[in-house]
Amino acid sequence: MAKQLAFIATSLGSLPSSSQPGDAAVSRGKAKMRPDLEDAFPFAPQPAQIELPIFTGEDPEEWLAFAQDFFEFYQTEDHHRVTMASFRMEGKAKR
Repeated sequence: MAKQLAFIATSLGSLPSSSQPGDAAVSRGKAKMRPDLEDAFPFAPQPAQIELPIFTGEDPEEWLAFAQDFFEFYQTEDHHRVTMASFRMEGKAKR
């Protein structure tokens, strides 16, 4: 087992590095490694994807509370919020 681990370590050490010093992230499969952060967790987590629900005109207070949380999470500027919200309206709410 020790010989196998030594062989793997040697093999990994001889692989060409695709990152240059100062690179923000190196893509390896689905995850992105952060070579510039030695003490931190080496993978950059993917941000959560939150979808603004469709507003049909029912329960406006709940939808507005969710929309406010959505816009704060994505740090949406105020002048874009109405336009973005209008994309998620249907039925009587769109009239």
